[in-house]
Amino acid sequence: MNRIAVSMRLYKNNATNEWRDCLALDWAKFLHQQGVGVQCVPNDPKHCRQYLGNVDALILTGGDNIILNSPSDRSDDPMAIRDETEYKLLEVAIEKNIPVLGVCRGMQLINNYFGGTLKTIEGHVAADHNVTIDGKSMTVNSFHDLTIDQLGQNLKTLATTDEETIEAFEHTKKRITGIMWHPERPCSDEQTQRINTKLIQQLLGHES
Repeated sequence: MNRIAVSMRLYKNNATNEWRDCLALDWAKFLHQQGVGVQCVPNDPKHCRQYLGNVDALILTGGDNIILNSPSDRSDDPMAIRDETEYKLLEVAIEKNIPVLGVCRGMQLINNYFGGTLKTIEGHVAADHNVTIDGKSMTVNSFHDLTIDQLGQNLKTLATTDEETIEAFEHTKKRITGIMWHPERPCSDEQTQRINTKLIQQLLGHES
């Protein structure tokens, strides 16, 4: 069985003052439906190489805005450890030629890693909208208030909204893809469901 490493959110339990890693249950359900095993990756930048030691692909998941706008940035904010972890995961994945899919926040982080920038956007939080990909229109979910401003180096647009904001890209030289919608969350659009499944199969090299 193929295994995909999946990054996790940070969550603070205020009752116990304890920081925790967490992952939406939708991710395991979505990947298991496609016969894929899930390797949850703790927010620990020091051991990223170990966490990617025996996986077939990496997914950088969504949730929360980015604090560190580049891998060289630093912050005392405890939430910044997630950014540090995901930048390091991306670095190791590139070194080991492990395919990467960035989802929402993950796409934004990939863009920043390659020198791109972000900007705020309105009307994209909990609001479905249309995107065009491969010349076809489909309806996707949306849970973000930041979007791509300038694309990073060697990133090519794959999908846009009707307003021409970038909803998906791929790296022109590496097996790295980013999407702004959440494939793990339920969707009634059959075209979108097919695209979501195809993304995972392509990530694993099972479909051209």
